Amino acid sequence: MLEQVEQMNHLMEEAAVKRLHRDSHDQPRVHLKLFLDAYNHACRLKTTLGPHAPRVRLPNLSERS
Repeated sequence: MLEQVEQMNHLMEEAAVKRLHRDSHDQPRVHLKLFLDAYNHACRLKTTLGPHAPRVRLPNLSERS
């Protein structure tokens, strides 16, 4: 059991290091700008379309023969 806990801790540490690794100091700023641009675009689109925005319906492929 202790071995499994140690292995899980090691995997979590590796994931944290990989997630926080940046190629440059400017990279987080670029990611934040892209995220905010997408978020703001979605907000404007939601406001423009209103609460009853048209929805796209896809055909149910499992019913086709």
